[in-house]
Amino acid sequence: MLMLVIVLASTSVPRLVYASTSEIFDANDTTPAYLDIVHAKVTDQVGTGQISFMMELAEAVPNPPETGTFVAYNWQLDTDPSLAGIEFIIVIRWLYDHWETYVLDQRAFNQGTGDLVQVFLTDEVAFHGATEHITIDAALLGDPSSFRWRSLTRDAPAPAPFKDQAPDSSGWVDFSR
Repeated sequence: MLMLVIVLASTSVPRLVYASTSEIFDANDTTPAYLDIVHAKVTDQVGTGQISFMMELAEAVPNPPETGTFVAYNWQLDTDPSLAGIEFIIVIRWLYDHWETYVLDQRAFNQGTGDLVQVFLTDEVAFHGATEHITIDAALLGDPSSFRWRSLTRDAPAPAPFKDQAPDSSGWVDFSR
């Protein structure tokens, strides 16, 4: 009896990357398509210390939008539901002639112990057609183990109302790392 044994060897071992994700799908509505959220997702790639935020719109974001206009794409994060207010807002906005991206930390302000803290980001945003994606260090968000989130769009600066929200109305999506 002849037996043939083949052994395949590899010098590298595949590395598994685990991710924790929560997402929402939102029906199209009467909002202008470049402000109409159809899908949003938050992902923590375990072990990287980073959290990714993705928003898919019904139509591609004009890039760049017309000079003199305003558009904003936000994620609001409630990292401590026992406290009043929203602790963090991730903002991607076209401010009349340029893009701005920042994390707004409202924790001290909400508690009356300090000011709003705005941390500007560079090169963290990627636009791919109707999808925008931003990855940030979890430390900028206080390295939370869980939070509630929602995605929002607007076409005028605050306090103008949002054009779309996912989930709709006053809902939130739960996320755990």
